Amino acid sequence: MVWSISPLTQVLMLKACFQTIIEVDSINVEPYTVDQIQIFAGQRYSFVLTASQPVDNYWIRAEPNIGSVGFDGGLNSAILRYSGAAEVDPTTSSTVSNAMLETSLRPLTNPGAPGVAEVGAADVNINLDIQFTGQFTVNSVTFTPPSTPALLQIMSGAKTAQDLLPNGSFYVLPPNSVVEVSIPGGSIGSPVSIFLGLCSRILNIFFQASLPSPWCMSLSLCYLYCV
Repeated sequence: MVWSISPLTQVLMLKACFQTIIEVDSINVEPYTVDQIQIFAGQRYSFVLTASQPVDNYWIRAEPNIGSVGFDGGLNSAILRYSGAAEVDPTTSSTVSNAMLETSLRPLTNPGAPGVAEVGAADVNINLDIQFTGQFTVNSVTFTPPSTPALLQIMSGAKTAQDLLPNGSFYVLPPNSVVEVSIPGGSIGSPVSIFLGLCSRILNIFFQASLPSPWCMSLSLCYLYCV
């Protein structure tokens, strides 16, 4: 089963069985069995359901952090019905005994960083200074959705990668280059606005730009474009 959400944060609870997480955001992880998963906007989890409970009806519940919350009247709920169970609403509770801890996730394999795994030694070095003063900015630029979506601009061929709009939100990467992205912590919300929790240090990410395509940093703060 694959579960992905946008743009809210959801807490997913399945009382019908245990959930063994095997993949997170395209990264295979060591099997991790839980009964609750907190999923943030843009994240994706793949997990295996083990239907080992007695034959019955069980709630599948996914509560968002904003909007219509709660489970009254079947809100934010679905039913997982074992074969042979009566067609009635479940009576299971929402108790949790083994909630997922994101810090307990471990990659199944360690491919290592591409190139030279040293700060500043990549072919391309990009620093993303995230700030929040009423709205998020990256390197003093606020992302403003263009009238023509970025992907349509690319597909039209009317503009080069360097000319795509909005200005200041695209970073062009040479093909097959090793890229280091640095995200300083410390400002309000950084780097949580990208994909991590509050951090007071500098986050360094290494990757190789081997796939010609646009890559969007989560929450549409900026685009990385490999030509």
